[in-house]
Amino acid sequence: MTPTNSKAIPPNNPQFLPYPDHALEHLTARDPALGLAIQHFGRLERPVAPDPFTALASAITGQLISTKAYDAIWARLKKELQTVTPQTVYAAGPEALRACGLTRNKAAAIHQAAAAILSSAFDLNAAATMDDEAAIHHLSSLKGIGRWSSEITLIHGFLRLNILSYGDAAIRRGMCNLYGVPTIGKDFFETCKAAYSPYGSVASIYLWKSAFIEII
Repeated sequence: MTPTNSKAIPPNNPQFLPYPDHALEHLTARDPALGLAIQHFGRLERPVAPDPFTALASAITGQLISTKAYDAIWARLKKELQTVTPQTVYAAGPEALRACGLTRNKAAAIHQAAAAILSSAFDLNAAATMDDEAAIHHLSSLKGIGRWSSEITLIHGFLRLNILSYGDAAIRRGMCNLYGVPTIGKDFFETCKAAYSPYGSVASIYLWKSAFIEII
């Protein structure tokens, strides 16, 4: 398989994931069920982070918790730090991060990532020039960062357009709703991923929405 770099060419500091209108035409043509979701919801926008580190910290915060819990913790974290940067995270320290509601492991992971970036032991921005799989491998080298967190960071921090995460429970639930099946196996997932390419991230937006709203 040819390595892909699905990075968008965005305007400066976009608020939402930038993707072309023809991405929706492509997805509709390749997958009729997903096309129904696109027709039902219209063009959906996905908020993105202002920078890769904020996206990384956000992904770590959101690991294995509900959206409601994430929103509460992330709001407290932003209030405590004002801006979520390696500098503010490192200066605050793990205990201040835990006081915002993060678990010990998550607080340590975010703080250690900040320390590694500030010491130049880890180059977060290097992921921008890598293909998708290489970038996932690079980000996953940080302690506490697995494949799901890396994939979510690539969408929201690096604006990659062809990311679809099997590890995302809401993605799989959205697929169950769209395709009328009780579970999503890896083979079926990979078939869908190939059909969605090169706009897996755009498909993800509609699958996240479909996870909570049944349209068929």
